Amino acid sequence: MKFSYKRNAGIAIYFILLSLCSSSQTYKRICVIGSSSAWGYFPNTSIPRDSGWAFKVKRYYKSLGLIDTLYNIAVVDNDCYNGMPTSFTPPADRRSPDPAGNITRAVNFLPKPDIIIVNFPSNSYDFLSIEEVIFCLQTIKDSANAKGIKCYISTTQPRDNFSPPERQKLKDLKDRIESVFGTWSIDFYSDVVNPPDLKINPLYALGDGVHLNPEGHKKLADRVYEKNMFFGLVDVNFSAITTMYREGKVYIEWQTLSERHNKNFIIEKSNNAVDFIPIETIAAYSSSTSLKRYSAIDLRP
Repeated sequence: MKFSYKRNAGIAIYFILLSLCSSSQTYKRICVIGSSSAWGYFPNTSIPRDSGWAFKVKRYYKSLGLIDTLYNIAVVDNDCYNGMPTSFTPPADRRSPDPAGNITRAVNFLPKPDIIIVNFPSNSYDFLSIEEVIFCLQTIKDSANAKGIKCYISTTQPRDNFSPPERQKLKDLKDRIESVFGTWSIDFYSDVVNPPDLKINPLYALGDGVHLNPEGHKKLADRVYEKNMFFGLVDVNFSAITTMYREGKVYIEWQTLSERHNKNFIIEKSNNAVDFIPIETIAAYSSSTSLKRYSAIDLRP
């Protein structure tokens, strides 16, 4: 739940985040498969691998107490055929499944992942047809779903060293992935593309024509958070939210009519609607069907 408090010329934006209540399985697990973007590849730089989007996602969900593990089995230079099940026999001129980084390995981790994120953004897409890319991604997703694992498919990402028709193809494939996979797709394209030429936005380009810089990876991580992969399990019916400025403090109060599987309310604030910092964590009633009242104080608004 997002709301704002405005006073004179200043504005603060507050978020109330919901934290999943513990159950028979306290922590969840994510597995990431894909290529260099998922692996965290910043060639010819001193940028650490953990600046990649998958590591940002790992830190974020760990900080919220939602996961204990993120398996990252992405392999630099792999394409979607490398991610296919080990039992799959590819056409003669296509790559074979890679047991080190394919869906078969992902679904057989113990403990089993609850969510698999697939990120094959551009390798080989200059010559693979849109139809066969979709076939590979659908097969990978079906393999995860058959094991009872949720599976999200990332779209393509822009790439500078492709020709103009090939860059248009990446855009078309992005649209097709969103059309086919719907809510199970993650848009890794729109925030980092330069629309006039469909290259990487210079703000997010690493400079090698292929990869994103850490700021670009932050944009990808933000798209993952937007999916609410875990918070979707929480059901809270808010009835009122109010803020009051008094004596240099902002008092935040809210009420709920019902709650289900809610562990905590995490209050965050921002002055630019982009970068948020935590204020306070308030324990919830977990599950209730009656009116509950909560409050928090921002001591430094």
